[in-house]
Amino acid sequence: MSTDHSSTQCPLLKHAAFYFPIIDNHTHNLLKAEHRSDFPFEGLTSEANGEALIDATNTIALYRATIQLAKLYGCEPTFDAVKKARDSLSYEELCQKCMKPTGIASLLLDDGIDAIQNLCYDYRWHDRFTSTPSKRIVRVETLAQDLIKTLHSQGKTGFHIFEKEFERLIQESCSDGEVAGFKSVACYRTGLDIQKPVTSDVEDQYAIAFSSLKNDPKLRLASKALNDFIVRLVLRVAGEHGKPVQFHTGLGDNDISLVTANPAVMQPIFKEFPQTVIVLLHSSYPFCQEAGYLATVYKNVYLDFGEVFPMISRDGQLSLTRQMFELTPTTKLIWSTDGHWWPETYYLGVIQVREALYEVLASFVAKGDMTEAQAVTTVERVFFHNSNDIYHLGLTPRPTQQISPSLQASLTTQSAETLKSLAASGVRFLRIYWVDYASVPRYRVVPIGRLQRMMEKDGRAGYAIVKSSFAFIGDHFAAGFGAVGVYYHTIDMKSVRRLSYAKGHAFVMGSLQEMQQVNGSYVGADICPRTTLARIIEDAKAKDAVNFLIGFEIEFVLLNPKDLTPVNDDGWCHSSAIPGGSDIAKVLDEIADELEVAGIELQHYHAEAARGQYEVVTGPLPPLEAVDALIATRQIISNVAQKYGMRMTLTPKPTAYQCGTGAHMNLSISSDKLENGGGPAANGPINKFEGSFLQSILDHMPALCAFALPSPASYWRLVDGTWSGGTWVCWGRDNKDCPIRLAGDPTSGWRFEYKPLDGTSNPYLMTAATLYAGILGIRNNQKLVAGDVQGIAAAMSDKERQALGVSSRLARNIDEALDYLKNDKELIDGLGANLVKGYISTMELRRDMVAKMTDEQHWAWMARNY
Repeated sequence: MSTDHSSTQCPLLKHAAFYFPIIDNHTHNLLKAEHRSDFPFEGLTSEANGEALIDATNTIALYRATIQLAKLYGCEPTFDAVKKARDSLSYEELCQKCMKPTGIASLLLDDGIDAIQNLCYDYRWHDRFTSTPSKRIVRVETLAQDLIKTLHSQGKTGFHIFEKEFERLIQESCSDGEVAGFKSVACYRTGLDIQKPVTSDVEDQYAIAFSSLKNDPKLRLASKALNDFIVRLVLRVAGEHGKPVQFHTGLGDNDISLVTANPAVMQPIFKEFPQTVIVLLHSSYPFCQEAGYLATVYKNVYLDFGEVFPMISRDGQLSLTRQMFELTPTTKLIWSTDGHWWPETYYLGVIQVREALYEVLASFVAKGDMTEAQAVTTVERVFFHNSNDIYHLGLTPRPTQQISPSLQASLTTQSAETLKSLAASGVRFLRIYWVDYASVPRYRVVPIGRLQRMMEKDGRAGYAIVKSSFAFIGDHFAAGFGAVGVYYHTIDMKSVRRLSYAKGHAFVMGSLQEMQQVNGSYVGADICPRTTLARIIEDAKAKDAVNFLIGFEIEFVLLNPKDLTPVNDDGWCHSSAIPGGSDIAKVLDEIADELEVAGIELQHYHAEAARGQYEVVTGPLPPLEAVDALIATRQIISNVAQKYGMRMTLTPKPTAYQCGTGAHMNLSISSDKLENGGGPAANGPINKFEGSFLQSILDHMPALCAFALPSPASYWRLVDGTWSGGTWVCWGRDNKDCPIRLAGDPTSGWRFEYKPLDGTSNPYLMTAATLYAGILGIRNNQKLVAGDVQGIAAAMSDKERQALGVSSRLARNIDEALDYLKNDKELIDGLGANLVKGYISTMELRRDMVAKMTDEQHWAWMARNY
């Protein structure tokens, strides 16, 4: 009896398998619109042709493809219905419908199928479907044939002329930035047993090929000595220039000889050309294990496990994928669609390989053969990084959010399975969190069984929540909010974290959606901070090719809960602040243990400068994941502290005359578009790209104070010369008295530390606003005019500050901050007018509430609420 080991306890693996971008390292051009029906669609999942094609519709592979395409087109699951549905679409609609959901980042197109070149679009046409431009793979036999035809038309007869000109063409291709590599179809012509030919045989066969053009303008090189000579020349020159050479192996039509299609016969050339990267295409099916062995024992050999998706059955694909991993290092595997003619070949190939790779790797994790982290790394390698490295593409992965209908159904199923898995492991409840405008984390507890039923019925799970859920302080709603209207608070299973401090419970973040579908899909609510951050990130990736990593320094103070006094009087990194065996040491160690259970990287913790103050630093993540992890980490700290009779507070100034408590955000950026960031910036060591980002944040910083320093108490901490960032808008390399500290170096990379930020700030909104402010600078190609401040800006003369481009100050109180925000049209447009209006109303409510308190009451209220 077989057992399904595809564990559902791998949310990170699921996300990688179904969302991580793909470099399609071997594919072919699509037919032009006017030729869309020139070839029988029955060949969609078969290499058969002629009379053999009659039986092609009666394979498990085509049955499955038909069902999957029927879901895509919304038709009956019959082959005739699928053909009718695709014919009803314009060609542009058809291509977009198939290509958009794939998440293919780049296509490496073999555009040398000489018989149909005029029927297909140019390789550049395909860029409309990818996030980065396509590259060419030069088919060497076609290049040689075209050259011989040219020389014949010019009356140049000598083989030595061909040899010289052919090597020149290969050299030119190696120098062409549009060419990623070469491909040989020796497998089809004369076999893969490529040998060193006798020169006289090569010359004789060349003469025969040349003279054949007198009677027939068509030329197909299929002479052993000449073909082997051509391939060997390419292997030598490509190796000298670092260009990979692909070989068709195994799977093909009846024009190949299976005996010489086995890559095992290529061992002599692997040894003879060790400097040349050789890629064995198409899984070498049915010689998969032989190919895996060869990629293992030869440093220069890589295995592409493409084309079998969708050419063989699901079981065959799973079996083959497992064979790939039997022996082959994960650093030696790459993937391709071998898409051709019809856009459906791309669509089917991608959705099937994503499902297969997830199922196989999840089974390995379930059996204890690898960790989930190793499985995620494997997905990222085979889909993207390995190809990126061997073809020297220099790309940065950008996860796709385009999901096909069948893939979405699959993800919904997996979310349901994840809930089932959590339940099986003892989780009975999910704590579904949101963070309101005032940065108060809130959650509802929902039985996991109820969520399972919702997911199975509706494809989403959560609960209805009043629209004013983000906009109240204490028992009061902000102006403009009330009791009317509801949103749906839906769980995001990618954010799930296990908790051991609360037995039977797990942590998950949620986002607001409209209750009803709009045009067939659920739409995020425009007032939701988490939804807004996700939108800004995805918009930056799609429009600007910008990627971010964010890490937080989490400062907090441990208080005695009765009188709200700090638990000790020790200082920064004092050994006496964490005495061995003390409750404080136990709290910090248990926090570290809880973070490990939750899957959050802990970089270090230590005592900070103020009384009872400590800091936990977690690892960098993409923005949304980073903020989710920040909320989970703060909850862990708070709950563990309470267990030991202490209270954690994030209040910006926990004790008078001592350092405040911040929430510093460390941010790094990169671009897929600009090599070296467009060159050095005008000021400082960073590049122009980073400089544009930085300058725009500085320009918007007074308004950003409304998000970063959103409470009256925030300004207790904002004092010059106290390492809180100071009050002047500026930046400085390794300067802790600047609002933005530039840290890092040219080798490891630069990061911006945003210092005027505290725990009363909603981190989703603050991160969204900061990223959007910087993105504006990138879009406007803004020049960095602010200079590197080395010192305390407040202690400088006006002339010194002017020389450094320092002329503005941060907001000095919450009223100034809100006024700056109200007048920053660009930020309001980017974040959304409804969100900003509701946020300002909520901040004004908090301001007015604490204004009625004494200083002592205000401080105590802050300590109990933050």
